[in-house]
Amino acid sequence: MCNERDKQATVIRGGRVILHSLDFESGERQLSDELCREESAESIFERRWALAMLERVLDRLRQEYELAGQRTLFDSLAGHLSGVEAEESLVDVSLRLRMSSAAVRVALHRLRKRYRHVLRDEISQTTDSPEEVDDEIRQLFEALRGR
Repeated sequence: MCNERDKQATVIRGGRVILHSLDFESGERQLSDELCREESAESIFERRWALAMLERVLDRLRQEYELAGQRTLFDSLAGHLSGVEAEESLVDVSLRLRMSSAAVRVALHRLRKRYRHVLRDEISQTTDSPEEVDDEIRQLFEALRGR
């Protein structure tokens, strides 16, 4: 009973709080790298926003796959989302996961489709109307290209 009381007391004192490390060195390094380029503050902000948005989409997808018990599949296919050749080929992924090549291609197709859907959903939460979503997606990719 004493142990249970102690556990409950820790919750009251912030036992469920997640502590995050503040890595000032990497932040300063990133900021100095960005300031060395001849870019406006607006373009730096837009690129950071785009990267943060893509990270949120990946995190959401990762959580979905984890809840479905398919985290390994997600981790194996996430590098192939962009269409650029990844370190591990799809054939290697199929061998490692003991899936057929066709099943891996279908899983990748479904992941990309879900990625597009989640991206649209995340961006729609930042806009006032559904009509603005396509324009925001265009601006996101322009920011990533460095325009």
